[in-house]
Parts: sequence; C-alpha cells; structure tokens
Amino acid sequence: MNKLIRCGLLLLGLCVSANANTNLTEVIIQTQKDIRQLTQQLNELRNHIDKQRIPLTEKQRQLSNAVADKRRRLHDITTSQQAAQLQAQHIDARLNRVNDEYQLIHNSLVEYRKNLDSSMSAAALTPYLENLKQADILFSKNNLPKTTRYMLNIANTIITNGIGGYYANGVALDEAGIEIKGKFLIFGPLAYFAAPGIAGIASSTPGSLLPACYPEHSLKQQTAIANLVVGNRSSVPVDVSDGQALRINQNNKNISAELRKGGIVVIPLLLVGAIAALIAAWKLFSLRNIYDNIELDSIISDVKNKKLQNAYQQADKLPNLVSTLINEAITYHTAPREHLEEIMHEHIMGMVPRLEKHLGTLAVMAGVAPLLGLLGTVTGMMHTFQLVAVFGTGDANLLSGGISEALITTKLGLVIAIPILLTHAFFARRVKTSIMNLENIALRFINATKER
Repeated sequence: MNKLIRCGLLLLGLCVSANANTNLTEVIIQTQKDIRQLTQQLNELRNHIDKQRIPLTEKQRQLSNAVADKRRRLHDITTSQQAAQLQAQHIDARLNRVNDEYQLIHNSLVEYRKNLDSSMSAAALTPYLENLKQADILFSKNNLPKTTRYMLNIANTIITNGIGGYYANGVALDEAGIEIKGKFLIFGPLAYFAAPGIAGIASSTPGSLLPACYPEHSLKQQTAIANLVVGNRSSVPVDVSDGQALRINQNNKNISAELRKGGIVVIPLLLVGAIAALIAAWKLFSLRNIYDNIELDSIISDVKNKKLQNAYQQADKLPNLVSTLINEAITYHTAPREHLEEIMHEHIMGMVPRLEKHLGTLAVMAGVAPLLGLLGTVTGMMHTFQLVAVFGTGDANLLSGGISEALITTKLGLVIAIPILLTHAFFARRVKTSIMNLENIALRFINATKER
C-alpha cells in the first residue's frame, strides 16, 4: 500500500514537472483516477493472493510432511548405516581372527612338514615320500582345507605305524651310491634294510632323501638283519643315532691315511721321532744300572791285606763304570786321603760326559718336534687361505684338507715332543742318580781304606 502511494506521488511529481502549465484540477482528477485504478488493481492482487494462499498452504503442509518423512527416513538410514558399520567392524574382527587362525594353521602345517625331514630318518620317511610330494604341491597351491586334511591323514598314519613298528618296501643307496630296491623294518628311530646281497642298518644320507645302507657289518650281522627284516627273530646290532655312529666309524681313518693328510712336514716329524726312539732305546740299555747296592767289603778287605791281585780280579767283575772307578782307587789306595778324593772325583767327572751322551740331542728334538708341528700348521692354513681365495667359503670339503694338515701336524708334533721331554727328564734323573751312587761308592772305599 505504501509502495503504491509513493508511486502515485512520484507520478504526480513527474506530471507536475512535465506539464507545469496543466491545470491543477485535472491533475488531481487524473491522480484520483489513477489511485482508484491502482486500488482496484491492489484489491485484485489481494484477491488473487488469497486464492493462491490455500493451495500454497496445502503444498507447504505437504512439503513439511515430506521433509519430516525424509528426516525420519534419514534417521533410519543413519541408524542402519551405524548398525551396518558396527556389524562390518565385527565381521572384520572375525575375519582377522579367521585369517590369524588360518595363518597359524598354515604355519603349523609348514613347520610340521619341515620337522618331518629332520625328526624322522630317511628310512622312516621312505613309505611317505609320494604323499609328502603331493602335500608340497598342495602347499604351493595354498589350499589350506585340503592340505590340512591331507597332512592330518599323513600324521595319523605315521603315528599309527610308529607305535609298533612296520615293514615297508623302498629304495636305499649302497656304498657306491647306487639305488637298490629292498625291504625296510622301521621301529622308532631304528631302521633296517635288506636286499639281495646286502643288509644292514639304514641311515640318512646328507643331501639325499634316500637312506643309505653301508656294508659296515660282519657277514653274521648282515644275515641276522636279513632274517629280522623278513620276519624271523634274531639278534641284530642297534644304532639309535640315525647312522651318525656309522659315519663316525667311516671317518675314523687308519694311522697311515691320517699321516698322509698331514703333508710333507710329517716326514721330518717322523724322522725326529724315530731318531729319538733309537736314542732312548740306546740310553735305556746304557743306563740300565744305576750302581746301587754294590758289594765292596771283600775288595776293601783284600786291599787292607795287601792282596791287590785278588782285589783287581774282584773289581773286574763289577759293572763297567764301577769297575774302572774301583781299579783306579786300588791303584792309588796308598795316596793321602785328600789326594785320593781328588783322583776319585776327577775320575767320576770324566764319566759324566759318557753318562750324559745324547741327552742334549733328546732335548733339542723335544724342542724341534713342536716347531715342526707349528710349521705344518702354518703351511696348512696357507693352503686353506689359497683355496678360500679361489673358491670362497661355500664348500667346507675344499677347506678340510688344509685344516686337517694344520691340525694333524700340530697333534703329531705334540705327540712326539711330549714323550721325548719325559724321556729326557727320566734319563737326566737317572744320570744324576748314577753319579751320586758312584760318588757314594768312592766315598765308601775311601772311608774304609783310610780309617784313622
């Protein structure tokens, strides 16, 4: 309404401005006419608005109801989404638990499969080789349900068979590595194999899935094993080490083979040992007497009675060194005591080099033997490092030769040096004892012939 009035006044102003010379009355009449016209239009507009208000109100109500309905639906959808999210979280948690259980079962089966190769002997695994190959294929396909059933069947069979032992046909390797078909008897860790021409304890072979049967038994033992495998009762050797004892026995080389592995240094070591043994034998013979319990009473009596010829004859019957000592004493028995003591002492000192002959050689050889062993150690390690430089450290068999040379020469040097040292100490002590006994004999003769 106010807007219409303002519009009328504005038109009036315009009219006044445009027609300054128009009659004011006409303007007023025209203005009133316009006002009536505008008022009529306003009334018509109001009537039109009143007519449109009802459907609009109805439409507003419908829209409000629709909005409320949509809000309820949105609330229901939001609630459903939250419930779905919670359910999805529970499902994810269960799925994670299932995946963890799946992984645990898979890892346990893989570990069990690996442990079969290490916990059971090759002979005990022989009946299951084909089944284990099939299980490995299933593992590669990641088919857990089928793999689980398959491995459980294998485990059940292994446990059932292991309770009371079982027989199985299979293949074993002989000493030359040739496959031989025969029959196994497996009882816990014990496994026996018998085939035409060969019978023995079956043991695992490094680097091979097949067991080995080595002819390490006597003919009687092989016959007993063959009888046991075919079902007859017999007494057989037992090896619960899965062939470790047999392999150790195979690696126990004889002395000549071990010495050959020691290299060229073994030759001077053996030469030193042989020379030392000869010297020790000779010294043992030359020092067989230590000159104790020598009877001098009859000789002293003859000297006192001036029966020197009888004294010389009895002195010649004494051991060599004692004989020369007593003959010297009889010859100078008339000399003063001090002079006679000096003569006897000088004579005994002249015997010392003869008694100590080659003891210095033994001492030198006792020192040379470990040095030669050390030389063999150095050459063996040099050989080992040369092989390492060429082939690397991947193959231990290539390095065993140099290491064996080093250890064998060291051992041989000590084995030779220790007895030589003990022998030298024994003979040195025996020489001292002999000299002391000779001095005692001389003192007894002097005291008996120079009585005051």
